[in-house]
Amino acid sequence: MRRTRTVWAYFRTDAAWVRLRDEAPETEFKEAFRMSRESFWKLVGLLREDLQHRPNPISTRLPVPPEKQAALTVYRLASCAEYRVVGDVFGIHKSTVCQYFHRVVKCINRKLLVRQIRMPNQHECRESAQEFESICSLPQIIGAVDGSHIPISSPEDGRKDFLNRKGFASIILQATVDHNKKFIDISVKYPGSCHDAFVFKNSCLYLRKEQLIPTSNFQWNGVTIPYLIIGDPAYPLLPWLMKDYYGSNLSQEKEQFNKRLNRARVCVEIAFGRLKGRWRILLKRSEIWYSFMPKVVAACCTLHNFVESENEAFNMNWNLTKYILKEFLSDEEVPEEHQSPEDLGEASSSSVCPPKAKKKKESEMMKVAKTFLAAHKEMFESEGAREEKENEKDRELLRKFLERQN
Repeated sequence: MRRTRTVWAYFRTDAAWVRLRDEAPETEFKEAFRMSRESFWKLVGLLREDLQHRPNPISTRLPVPPEKQAALTVYRLASCAEYRVVGDVFGIHKSTVCQYFHRVVKCINRKLLVRQIRMPNQHECRESAQEFESICSLPQIIGAVDGSHIPISSPEDGRKDFLNRKGFASIILQATVDHNKKFIDISVKYPGSCHDAFVFKNSCLYLRKEQLIPTSNFQWNGVTIPYLIIGDPAYPLLPWLMKDYYGSNLSQEKEQFNKRLNRARVCVEIAFGRLKGRWRILLKRSEIWYSFMPKVVAACCTLHNFVESENEAFNMNWNLTKYILKEFLSDEEVPEEHQSPEDLGEASSSSVCPPKAKKKKESEMMKVAKTFLAAHKEMFESEGAREEKENEKDRELLRKFLERQN
């Protein structure tokens, strides 16, 4: 006699997710998802239409609701947990977690990326320039550009192409950041072996600068100054891209100019620190395939802008490392425990400089820079001693803070 067929399904519980969703304190929820409940449900509302499933009459299980799909994706981005661990929290098999993770990441990029990451319009450029000028007393700055290495699991064939100067496989995230530490342009498609200048010259920011950056008729001592992006010495000097003076034995005026420029440029370093502090999947190599990792990075940048727009406070306990400390301390003063290569993916190639640009390409920007120096010479000279005292005071306060932490 033939045995009667039985139907069996493995029982999984999502009690951990239900508790986080309904009962956990707000601080615990934010620690798990890097945003408040209010912001999370707003995010779900923006994605719900694309994530909604129709019931499958053949399946014995109910479809995973949009809020759980979004939650498991954000949870994995924030914790870098394995698919198996995420599945245990949400009561889903790891293969289903992988499926929904890819689905939600693509949905975030399709629905929110263009809305959240965009170059400023004319009015926003004026506002941003005023904010940057209040920081560094240099006009017409609307953003700062820099690069950061994102660790990846590289393919065995072609691994050398992804090895960066620090010896680990990565892809490069080039990002432009405004005064609010929000991304206004990103490019994430080149392997870690590429130089920052190469990535920059093949990015949309460089190739479509006329369409992306509004024009300006701002006059300073008879010189027309366009809206400016600022970068480190790894980038070329262009009419619309300003970088600091490179070399030793600089005059006091040039050193003060560099300090002021770096005071504005530090916003991109802080943005990278917040990005990787919130979304720790960007901190270390994960099992995500290298060809999909750019989409994950773009989704993290989009979510970064989303939570910043929602005025979500950044918890410094997520990210008290060299990446933030170097705003206040020199490299020699940073504690050793914050100096490992994995610590928040230090900005790429900052100390590697391309050959000096030809004088004919620099002449226009050099004219602008010299105009600044001439107009601010007395201010730069008088502020030297005062800035040194302020820096020493900041260092002392931070040393005391670190002692309390230890």
